[in-house]
Amino acid sequence: MEAVFPLSNLTPGGWVMVTGCGFGSAGQLVLVLQQSNQQIPVGSLQWDHHGVAGQIPANHAALKTAVTQPARLEVRTSAGTGTSPAATYRAGREVRLLPFDDYHVVVSTESDSDTCYGAQGRALCSHYTGPWDPWAATSGLTNSRSP
Repeated sequence: MEAVFPLSNLTPGGWVMVTGCGFGSAGQLVLVLQQSNQQIPVGSLQWDHHGVAGQIPANHAALKTAVTQPARLEVRTSAGTGTSPAATYRAGREVRLLPFDDYHVVVSTESDSDTCYGAQGRALCSHYTGPWDPWAATSGLTNSRSP
């Protein structure tokens, strides 16, 4: 085995490919997480004598708690096992849009001014230290501080 294809996506649901020669006609491709030594079989294999490609399962139990870590891909055939050069497994991330009510304004005594302006039902806030107002310099807003 020579390399992990550069566009491989070592993450849940990602497609991976290893290249080289002498892969034979069939076998197994396995993602091995090095910190936990978890071994995850890669599915939907596409096999050729010069490479193997497949998809890392999106819902494998071991990947639900696995963190980003070093990994390798192993090609296992009846002739033996080949190991890829080191790669990085990237843990899946859950992205959620939070309701606006979950955001809170935090006012600190560490700045010269904390100001909030109402705009379209939302608050635009500035927090700065120093003798000038960066918001006024870039957006036309002014600071109403008294001496």
